[in-house]
Amino acid sequence: MGPVGDDVLAAAYVGIHVLLYAVQFLSLSAVPEWARFWAPIQTVVAAMCVAANALIIGVFIRNYMDLDGLYVIRELDPSKKKKKQQPAEATELLPPPPPEMDMC
Repeated sequence: MGPVGDDVLAAAYVGIHVLLYAVQFLSLSAVPEWARFWAPIQTVVAAMCVAANALIIGVFIRNYMDLDGLYVIRELDPSKKKKKQQPAEATELLPPPPPEMDMC
């Protein structure tokens, strides 16, 4: 997604959890009519928060982890890509070990 998409997703995630806390506060009202009205809404918003948690976990795994489970930092600007190092040339190779080190 990138930084903009991550910011929007994070803002929506925080917003739905703030909404959950507000609805929970209203559903614990001492007025029975208010409690009866807000209790089912609180259940729906709680289910939406569980779905948001699953979405955040999926986005995190997809964007920031490789398949082997290691964290990956990807460069978002393709113009800053580093060139791959060239393999060592044959002239830079080490000489073979002396015969006294031969184990065979």
